[in-house]
Parts: sequence; structure tokens; C-alpha cells
Amino acid sequence: MSQKGSITVWPRSTPRETQASSSANRPRVSSASDVRDRDRKTEASTKPEAFEAAAEALRLTEGLVAGTVKAQVRFLLGATYIQRGPGKLRSAIDERHCQNGKDAKILFIEAKTLLTQGVSIASEATRMLMGTLMQLDPAADQMIKGYCR
Repeated sequence: MSQKGSITVWPRSTPRETQASSSANRPRVSSASDVRDRDRKTEASTKPEAFEAAAEALRLTEGLVAGTVKAQVRFLLGATYIQRGPGKLRSAIDERHCQNGKDAKILFIEAKTLLTQGVSIASEATRMLMGTLMQLDPAADQMIKGYCR
């Protein structure tokens, strides 16, 4: 950079510098192995064990924090319960197993309680999750009526 009077003159960039900076801003193209790894991680994260591990970590964290962070943890725990509930319902229907339906109902009840605390944290996300919950809860009730006699 040089100054001539009151005008500042910036040096021009070379074509190589321009090319390097533009390639740094371009999105990275994923290789086939990157896609397979991502798919494996996604599949692993939707297994029941992954939900249980996440819920356990959130329950432990809930006891250690206070204030806004505690509300965030409770919101995430409620969202985790909503994600886990449909799997429990599916297994209850597939296996005609009463206990899985009751477990799903318990998850939905706890999710409703926990999500109400998340309104101040993420009002739009809470509203969407509560809408999902209102669709899933009657399905759990119907399943319990059908299989738990």
C-alpha cells in the first residue's frame, strides 16, 4: 500500500493470488468415501443406543448447570425424546408389544413438560416440535388401547 497525497493506492493482486482466494471460497466437493462415512455416522446416530446415550448425557448435564443453560439442556432433552418416541411406537406396532407403546407415551409426556421451558430459548423450534408432539401423542394413545389389555 502506498499513499499519494490523500489517495491510498492498494497493490493489485496477481492472477495466482486471485485464483487461490477464489478457490478457497468454493465449496469442497465430497468424495465417495466422505459420503459413505457421513452416511455411516448418520445411520449410527439414529440407532436407539445413540438416543439413549444422548438423553443420558443431557440428564447428567441438567443436574450440573443452572439458568439459561439449564433451559437449553431441557429443551434439547425434550427434542431428543420426540425423536426417540416414533421409533418406540414403530417397534410397538411391529412387535405388538405394549411396553414399547407405554414407553413412547412416557417420552411424549416428558417431552411436553421439557419443551414448555424451551419457549424462551427457541420459540419457533418449540412451536414446531409441539406440533409434532400433538400428532404423535394420539397415536401412542391408540396403540396403547389396541395392544395393552
